Amino acid sequence: MATVDYLQDAGDETDASSYTFSSQNLGDANTGRYILVFGSARSVNVCDFTAVSVGGVSATILNAHHLGIAGSVSLMVSAIAAVPTGTTGDVVFTISNTCVRMHMDMYRMTGLVSDTPTDSLVDDSVPYSGNIDVLAGGVLFGFQGGYGSAGYSWTNISTDDFDGGTGTAEMNSAHEVFAEAQTGLTVSYGAILDGSTSMM
Repeated sequence: MATVDYLQDAGDETDASSYTFSSQNLGDANTGRYILVFGSARSVNVCDFTAVSVGGVSATILNAHHLGIAGSVSLMVSAIAAVPTGTTGDVVFTISNTCVRMHMDMYRMTGLVSDTPTDSLVDDSVPYSGNIDVLAGGVLFGFQGGYGSAGYSWTNISTDDFDGGTGTAEMNSAHEVFAEAQTGLTVSYGAILDGSTSMM
């Protein structure tokens, strides 16, 4: 069964196309340790996250997505990296154009069978509701990023880990480990402004 620990969040209000969050806590080292990061940024440019690294390890981008038009763009990313050694490390996000602010949060995981999600959903509708399958012993993550994304809660994901952000680079993340398999689990999130929801 997967073990999940929420680590921390961090934000940056500078204009940049690359954000480095230095010396972030990675938790205890473990040969089977994975670090999952979620990021939310705001820009006047239409752009996307193009690369993420954790502790010097290139992360696999699970979802990179934006919504909005030039002048008001929200962009989101989820990425995972196998980082077996070290207890701290830099987390670096690269974006295809300049943003005005960014926020991110992090999870430590062990006991994964694979770092590839067995099911995933991405949707821009608000409020959001969708169905997803989860393997027995698997973990379900919910991530909402974008302007107006904070201040709401999830249904059928039990642990709300972070709700907030840096200015309008808002986000909410939650998770639940399921001992038994879930088929077509209905999950919803109540944001009513522009944002994008991803689950995996």
